[in-house]
Amino acid sequence: MPKFVTEDIDPTTGPASLQRNAFYKNVVPSDLNPLDLVARQILTYKFTHLHNPQDSVRQAMRDVETVACAIAGKGTLLVAHNSSFGAHGGNNSAVEAATVKALKDLRTRGFTNITDCFVLSPIRRQRKIFHAEMQLLKACAENNRPIQGGVIGVSKPCCGKCAKYLKALGIDFSLYSKSPVGDWISPEIDQVKTTSNPAI
Repeated sequence: MPKFVTEDIDPTTGPASLQRNAFYKNVVPSDLNPLDLVARQILTYKFTHLHNPQDSVRQAMRDVETVACAIAGKGTLLVAHNSSFGAHGGNNSAVEAATVKALKDLRTRGFTNITDCFVLSPIRRQRKIFHAEMQLLKACAENNRPIQGGVIGVSKPCCGKCAKYLKALGIDFSLYSKSPVGDWISPEIDQVKTTSNPAI
C-alpha cells in the first residue's frame, strides 16, 4: 500500500541551484520498491552529486526532474521523465545514457528478464509537460503494453493527483505527497494492462 509522506520545505538545505527544496521527513529505505531505486539510479547517473539512490530522506527534489520507470511488455525497461521541467534542463540523450547504465547494472545483478530499454520523450500539451508517471501510463495504454507486476518506480514521491490516478487504475507505487508540483495534466486513459509476474 502506498505510503503518504510529508514535505519539509527548507530553502537553506540542499544545492543552492535548486529552488523550493522539499525533503520527505518520514521516509525510510524499506519504503522503496526495487524500481524506485532504478529510477533514482538513473537520476544519479544524470545528476552527479545531486542524488544518491540509497538516500531516501535527504533528497532535494522538488524542482529536479522526476524519473518514472516500469518493466513493460515482454521485458522493456520503459523510462519517462520531465527533463525540461524544473531547475535542471536536459534532453533525452542524457537520460538514455543513464538508462543504458542502469540496464547494464540490472543485468549484472541477474535480471536477465529485462531485454532492452526505451526512454520516452516528454509529452507536452499546450506548453505543459505531463508528469513522468502519467507519461508511463499513457504510453503503455496507447501501445497496449502491459506493466509487469502492475508496479512502477518513481524517483521521488508521487504528487497527490498522480497518486489518485495510479490508484484508480490499480497501479502500485511506493510513496506520495500532498500537493501537485507544477502543472498537472490528465493522460485521459481509463485502463492500463498489467501482468501478475513481478517486475524485478
